[in-house]
Order: sequence, then structure tokens, then C-alpha cells
Amino acid sequence: MAEKKFGNRLFKVDQPLATQAIVMQGRLLRLIGPASDKLPALFDPANRKGPADQTAALRIMGVLVEVFGHTEPEATAALLGDIVKMAQVKGANGRYEQADIDTEFSSDPGELYAVVAWILRETLGPFFSGLVANGSLKNVVAA
Repeated sequence: MAEKKFGNRLFKVDQPLATQAIVMQGRLLRLIGPASDKLPALFDPANRKGPADQTAALRIMGVLVEVFGHTEPEATAALLGDIVKMAQVKGANGRYEQADIDTEFSSDPGELYAVVAWILRETLGPFFSGLVANGSLKNVVAA
């Protein structure tokens, strides 16, 4: 489990089931295709630093914008919504509830890509790190 504050909201993620992570990994790889060489930056351990490291945060957001900029808008919105649903957000009552892209980001969209990048690193990082480490990420995308 990991928690992180974005603005005035506290998000939390748990490690997903392997099948859920593999399905999400496949959706990401299929959607991003040619931009797969940008993925390692999302899972780089150097980018796990706190919010004070603005350079890493900007680099991650740049990667996400480039990756999602080459896809169909509806597919991007659905994928981003499903990624956000992998997290919970602490409500005013002190309880965590499943995060929802429309609820959390319609009136405050500025943190969307930062939250998505964090969710991906925390939940799918271990699944992608094996692909990145052994150089097989491009082989998987090309298949």
C-alpha cells in the first residue's frame, strides 16, 4: 500500500491482483504502441521522489502527454478513468472511497497526469520493471 497527497487530496493504492495488473499493462502497451520507448521514464526509481522534485514530475507528465497524445480520445479517457479507479481517495469523513476521474478532476484537472503517473508507478511498476530491465519492452509492443 502507498499513500500520497496531491493538492488537498490524499490518494491511496494497494497492489492489484496479478491478473488486473497484467490486463492494465496490456491495455497500456496496446494503446501507446510506438511511444513505448517513453515508458521507462514512468517507472524509473529516480522518479519516486516526493512532490518537491518538480523536474521528475514534469518529465513524467511530459511522457504521459506524449504517450496519450497519439491515441483516440475516447480510448485515452477510458484508460485514464480505469487507472484512476485503481486508487482510493480520502473523503471529508476520513474514509477512503474509490477514486473517480470525473469526481476528482472535473473541477481540478491540474493534477490528473501526476496522479495517473503515481498510480502506474506504484501499482504496475513491478510488472513493467521486468520488461524494462531485460530489454523486452519493445518486443512485447511489437508483438
